[in-house]
Amino acid sequence: LNQITVGEVCKHALVNRSTFYSHFQDIYDVIAQIETDLEKELLQTYEETDLSVRSVSIVREYLLIFLKFAAKYRRFYQLLMKDTENPVAKNLISMLKDQVVTPLMRGLSVPDRTASYYFSYVFAGFLSVIRQWLDEKCPETPEELADILFTVMPLYSEEVFRENFR
Repeated sequence: LNQITVGEVCKHALVNRSTFYSHFQDIYDVIAQIETDLEKELLQTYEETDLSVRSVSIVREYLLIFLKFAAKYRRFYQLLMKDTENPVAKNLISMLKDQVVTPLMRGLSVPDRTASYYFSYVFAGFLSVIRQWLDEKCPETPEELADILFTVMPLYSEEVFRENFR
């Protein structure tokens, strides 16, 4: 993100710098606005999915929703995930954890501390796979990647679910 200049944005958007600055403070402000709009759209999609289901199958559905969304807005998420320490990426990660993962884990009766560690562990691998998938221009469909991810994420197997979180 720090390599994108206001001049480049103005050139591509066919606006002058004063117009840019009348709407935004800097590049991060533009990205934050885009992220806010996309976050609303993603949350709306998640809200249309029943959170009350206490089944591992709902996890795959949530994963698939995100993958379809990331593929649809591939260029934005590709850029965003290059630097997960930027404020916009941190906000997205926090939103996914608070609005999606935490309620889902609670619905599966996973203790909060366990869920927090689990999120950190799984998210690191998930982020790496998503980066690779986006960088390679999504060679698998979202459904194919969801199946791959679903098989390698430990909690998501029915056996582990039944043994630990009934």
